[in-house]
Amino acid sequence: MHDVHLEQCHKTRRLRARKRQPKNLAVAWLCLLAMVFSVATAQADLTKNQIKILETEFWPAWNIGNTQGVLESLNRAVRSMDAIQLKELDELLADREIPPSSQLLLESRLMLLRQGLGKKLPRPGQQEMLSTLGFIYGDVSSQLDSAHLLSDSLDLVTENTAFDRFEILLWETHVTTQKLESSLRLANYAADLLKKSKRTKWKKLDAEQKELITHDFAATVEELETLKSNLREHEVVARIKRLTHARNILANDESERKSQFLAAWSASQDSLVIQEALQAAGKKVNFKHPLLQDEDLQEDVGRLAERAKEMASEELLVKSRLLFEGMHWWYRGRYGMGTDGYGLLKSPAAVRDDAAYFALLMPEEPPTPTRPDVSKHAQIPEFDRRHDYIWAWEYRTLEQFDERVQHRHDSQVEITQQTKLSRFY
Repeated sequence: MHDVHLEQCHKTRRLRARKRQPKNLAVAWLCLLAMVFSVATAQADLTKNQIKILETEFWPAWNIGNTQGVLESLNRAVRSMDAIQLKELDELLADREIPPSSQLLLESRLMLLRQGLGKKLPRPGQQEMLSTLGFIYGDVSSQLDSAHLLSDSLDLVTENTAFDRFEILLWETHVTTQKLESSLRLANYAADLLKKSKRTKWKKLDAEQKELITHDFAATVEELETLKSNLREHEVVARIKRLTHARNILANDESERKSQFLAAWSASQDSLVIQEALQAAGKKVNFKHPLLQDEDLQEDVGRLAERAKEMASEELLVKSRLLFEGMHWWYRGRYGMGTDGYGLLKSPAAVRDDAAYFALLMPEEPPTPTRPDVSKHAQIPEFDRRHDYIWAWEYRTLEQFDERVQHRHDSQVEITQQTKLSRFY
């Protein structure tokens, strides 16, 4: 069936090609000469080796959405380029509606770093390294601020806080924790880059760039680790409060069915997370949060969880677990996007690396699906049936859209690209 369909596609393409043939051969030759001349002019400053890398390695990697292939091939080509050649390269990329080389290198490197593949990446040149360090510095600063604010919000919940509020805060905690993990990988990579780089040969650095290469990213790693640990403690305290709330809900026979489902899920899930955190701390309690410094806390939480489970029926406990675990995996499958192939595929490293196999790009906020009759530009989720998109991509019929926003600045129209959904690993 696949071969028949493929043969029909080829026949259709040949028929379309015949229909498009110009009747005037002179016009055709003029067009061909113009195309050859324009390509030759655009590549006049690129060496044969650079052109070979672009044609045999970069373009194929870009066409199939291979992030690692894009980084490795473009890194090799750019390393030997001067300013004029880089300009010619960016013009070639712009002709194909591809972002400039500096943006491609940075985005590809960051994508792979967040998957924990930093040790296998080619070393960046000076400008790429400065761009990478600048992004990492800004990313880390943003995550530190967000985590501090979230810790304060978690402290405000009580045993009487509604399940909906608990759910929002604990989801934000999950997202922020994943972002802190990602920032830790980036900060470790930055520290390693600076440790191995020969900065004595660097020239023409402005004040901001000099500040970047002297920044203590090793200290930043320690700060991130401490903040991640503190956030974990605040999460455990919030879960203890939610577990207490769940016990109270289950003790009330008049509670609505939805609340009972949430309470039963809390009785099993929260108790498990709390016990794991307390056991990981060991016998020597070293928590900073005052509510976790009680030596009898582990026994108290155990009794609280058992009491909550006793109040819930076995049927309710099983159904709530199946419901919420099923929703978790459905959510990953429906809204998660791969790291390669424009979101359709996972990294080739997934074949060998468990972390790369599990990695997905997830929306920060639980999305609201759009109606099926809206524009493709704003479709949520982006893909309805992934295999259909992969087949369309295979036959080169997949349409790609960029979300762009126009705004006026100093009487000039500027176009900036925006991401539809902010995602995390």
